[in-house]
Amino acid sequence: MRTWRISVKRSEAPAGIIDSHVHLRLLARYNPERIDWLMGHGCSVISWAFGGNFASVSGLTQYLRDRQVVFNELRRHGLDCYHLSGIHPRKIPPNLRPEDVPDLLAPFLEVPECLGIGEIGLETGSSREQEFLCAQVEFGLSLARPDLRFGIHTPRQQKSKITRQLLDLLKPYESLAAVAVIDHCSPETIDRVLSDGYHAGISLSRTKSSEEDLLRMLAAFHPESNRIMCNTDSSRDFHEDLVLASQSGKIEKRVAENVFYGTAARFFGISGQTGKDDGPF
Repeated sequence: MRTWRISVKRSEAPAGIIDSHVHLRLLARYNPERIDWLMGHGCSVISWAFGGNFASVSGLTQYLRDRQVVFNELRRHGLDCYHLSGIHPRKIPPNLRPEDVPDLLAPFLEVPECLGIGEIGLETGSSREQEFLCAQVEFGLSLARPDLRFGIHTPRQQKSKITRQLLDLLKPYESLAAVAVIDHCSPETIDRVLSDGYHAGISLSRTKSSEEDLLRMLAAFHPESNRIMCNTDSSRDFHEDLVLASQSGKIEKRVAENVFYGTAARFFGISGQTGKDDGPF
C-alpha cells in the first residue's frame, strides 16, 4: 500500500467541499497523487462502488473486500472519506441472482463509514438491470435504517429516456425519494428528478456536465439548491472541475455552500473535515 504524503497542513486547506461521488480504489491505483491533492484542497469524499468486469460473484465479493482495505488505509493517512457499497448496473456478475443480494451486501453495510447502497441504477434499462436495481432498493428499505442512503446512477447514452424509465420503475417505493440521490443529472433530466422528490447529483467533468451546465441548472432551480450536490465521479481519470467551479465565484454564496458542501453533508449525515455539524451556514 502506498503511503500518501500530505503536502498541505489541514489548518491551511480551504474548508467546505464534499465530492459526493468518487471511486477511491481506482483513483488510489491510477492517480495516487490526487489523494494528496484532495486533502490539500480540503475535500471530503464519498466513494461509490464500481470496479472491474466481474466474471463471478466471488470476483465482485473480493472487489468489495479489497476496496474496504484501500478505504481504511486512506482514512488512516488523513483523507476524510466515506463510502457506499452496491452493484453497479454495468458490473453485474453473470452468475449473480437477485435473491443473493442481501447476503452479498449485508457485511459491507455494517462498516460504520458505509453510508448506504450504491452505485446502483440503470445503464441500458434491460430487464436484468431492473431486477438488480429493485433487489437492492428492496433490501435496503427492508433494513428500516433511517440513516441508510442510496446512490443511483443514470447513463450518458439515452439519458432522458433511461432516467424516465428509472424514475417510473422506482415509483412504487414511496419512501425511497427522501433517502436517495439520482446522480449524473443534466439540464434535460434534473427537473423530473427534483419533481419526484429526489436529491439531484451533478457530475462536473469534460465528459458529463460542464460548469456552464451547472449554471444553467442552478439558474432554473436555485430555490432547490438544498437538494442539489456536485461531484467529480473521478476514477482512473481525475477531474478538477468541482474545485474549480467552487472557486470561480460565479455562483451566489449560499447556493454555492449548498451544492459544494451543505446538501451532501446534510443528506449523508456527515460533517466533513470542517468539523461542523450541518454545513457552513
